[in-house]
Amino acid sequence: MRLWLTGRDYQSSAAASEERRKLLTALGDAIVIIRLQGFLFFGTADRLRRAVERYAASGEASARFVLIDFGRVTGIDSSTVLSLTRLVQVAERDGFIVVLSSLTTEHGNALQRGGLLPGPNLHFGSDIDASLRWCEDALLTEAHPEFVTGPRTLMALLTGLMEDQAMAARIAPHFEARDIPPDTCFIEQGAKSDDIFLVESGHAAVQVRSATGQPVRLATIGPGAIAGELAYYLQTPRTASVVSEEDMKLWRLSRASIDQLRAEAPEVALALHQAMATMLAGRLDGTNRVLRFMAD
Repeated sequence: MRLWLTGRDYQSSAAASEERRKLLTALGDAIVIIRLQGFLFFGTADRLRRAVERYAASGEASARFVLIDFGRVTGIDSSTVLSLTRLVQVAERDGFIVVLSSLTTEHGNALQRGGLLPGPNLHFGSDIDASLRWCEDALLTEAHPEFVTGPRTLMALLTGLMEDQAMAARIAPHFEARDIPPDTCFIEQGAKSDDIFLVESGHAAVQVRSATGQPVRLATIGPGAIAGELAYYLQTPRTASVVSEEDMKLWRLSRASIDQLRAEAPEVALALHQAMATMLAGRLDGTNRVLRFMAD
């Protein structure tokens, strides 16, 4: 059992955007993620229950969701059901939701035969990413009901990135609008990286080619997302392809446009690069925490 990682550090891959990432970075401590491994018997399951109960009662954090991932659990005994039932009772008392993810059919059936059924304080998820997305969506709906995943104007995208509306207004004219139909690869793995895209509307799949040449889906990007920036700054070929899943509106910033911006207004170009560096550093810091959490 590995305790604790929170939604501040580990976020779902679906419909990722910088606006969403920033909101979840601020709110993410309300999601506690626990990864179980090995065989669960009474001692292990009861330690888990008591640890969560102490955490909920500590006052150090206000957990709204406790996500428990069974992806590496090899077996459970009958006493595990009792411990988890008690944990759900604690959740009912203290006002949080227990989310169980990555259960095999065998383990899920065993828990449900023991009386653990979905309800107001218990949710079952197919895997850790889908379960985490469910928690994130519920948290954002609760804390920021004004947050939607609909279209974002270019100025809204740039203001969110730059955190300075005046700077955003000076950068905006250097972007070029692109309308992308469904099933279009607008970033191709292995291609030259000469531009960055901001997503105003629509969704796309981020995918890589497997050893057999088949596409493997890594993530989904949606309104508010930035695509292509890593390879652009490294000046390396694209590391993944991005394929539209519906009609999309993008804003493209080419290398030539950035060079022009640097020549005309070097202080604005510098501010843009600093904002991008801050964004990338934040992602890297979160990735490092996740890798430590997921490592054996």
